Amino acid sequence: MPVAIATSEAVMAETFAQRGFEDTRMEDLAEATGVPKATLYYHFGGKEEILAWLLRSTLAAVGEAVAQAASGPGTARRRLEAVVRAQLRVMAERPAACRILIADLGRAARMPDLAEGVGRAFHAPVLGLLAEGATDGSWHKVKDPNTVASSIFGAVVIPALVSRTIRTAPSRNSSSYFRRVSGMATPHRPCLHCERGDAQTRIHHSIGKRSPIEFEHHYRQTANPPIGELA
Repeated sequence: MPVAIATSEAVMAETFAQRGFEDTRMEDLAEATGVPKATLYYHFGGKEEILAWLLRSTLAAVGEAVAQAASGPGTARRRLEAVVRAQLRVMAERPAACRILIADLGRAARMPDLAEGVGRAFHAPVLGLLAEGATDGSWHKVKDPNTVASSIFGAVVIPALVSRTIRTAPSRNSSSYFRRVSGMATPHRPCLHCERGDAQTRIHHSIGKRSPIEFEHHYRQTANPPIGELA
């Protein structure tokens, strides 16, 4: 990939975010980046391929940051907190890509390699941490680790995408948020899942009071979670 294109990633993402995918033309991308349209067409079949490249790049950055956090020192609980911090930091550094993603989730979902990339970048490291946490005493053994990993991913990513899109301000400091994500803080409100006695309750109680799944259903009861001020 030519340097001129590689260094224009943020500009391309911002162009898509401002105009929307349907209204963005190759001419717009060429004008915004200063890269000739012919050069863009030489490396990409069209704007669909450019969008896919942008999203893959963001996912690769997430994967690198998450892998580093997951392999760091400390207990599984501490490293899960670091994983969440790492993912949100990358998303905060790439706000335009976040806005593109939430504005066109359907198109992104039709890119199979992106789904596989999420598995490699986030789910696999978190699955490893869930298993390690059962060994080092961070939490009880998880009966359904795939569901727990997916719940953590969704609970972290979707609010972050929404916040980056509408540019909301955090209502609490980031340290409190990260503790809640990794299941290290007591929820402010009763657990609605436990009160309802639905299927998630079995997962919740199977892995103990301070488990990662705790964040997924308590988090959604908490208004305007902070995702800025990433330390």
